[in-house]
Amino acid sequence: MCTSFLYSVIVQLCEYLPDNFIGTEEFDHQFKLLDRTLQSLEVAISLIKHLFICVPSLTVWVLDRFPLAGIRSTIPYMKKLIEILRCEDDSRVTKVLFTTGKYALVVR
Repeated sequence: MCTSFLYSVIVQLCEYLPDNFIGTEEFDHQFKLLDRTLQSLEVAISLIKHLFICVPSLTVWVLDRFPLAGIRSTIPYMKKLIEILRCEDDSRVTKVLFTTGKYALVVR
């Protein structure tokens, strides 16, 4: 479920790529490494971080039932995603609403 969630974030972020976007060979290679395994989550986080620069200056994220927030093997990746979402600069404001099925330490 965590891989599907991160992959869906990547797909949504790709929607913000400019029409004239041409990916590098390395960029294309990273997409090929997304094989639905836990090992590919680091690549997914890297892609999200790089694609995040294309989002509009004001972005609102609603992460309903934040997936697998309490499962030990996915916590590091969820924390990295939260760090990316919380990262702001002078040109970008990001608001995030998390809902979880239970109390989740990862969203603190």
